Amino acid sequence: MKTAFYIVNALRFIAEVMTLIIFITCGLRCAFPSNLLIGLLMPACCLVIWGMFVAPKAKISLNLLLKFLIEIAIFTSAYLVLQQFSHSQLPIIYLSYAIMTSIASKLVDKRLQSY
Repeated sequence: MKTAFYIVNALRFIAEVMTLIIFITCGLRCAFPSNLLIGLLMPACCLVIWGMFVAPKAKISLNLLLKFLIEIAIFTSAYLVLQQFSHSQLPIIYLSYAIMTSIASKLVDKRLQSY
């Protein structure tokens, strides 16, 4: 069971890194005032929120539903930013991957807590 926990969390970490890359690359392509907001401030805020509430060793413990809602809000905002800059299927693929890893992570966390 520990192996599944590590694999799922590694896949979720990839989704988190993809989210930050989306914010930075798409945000810095905007015009001047908004490129600082989306390209630098948004990833920093996401890192702080993720580290405080969603990370496996977060300081503030929330129930699984609240963690899931925070993750979905962050992933959806990255999807919306990517949707503005990409006219392909990439935003949908990204959001599907991020939501699937988030759901798998919550299932594995819940099952690990029951042991």
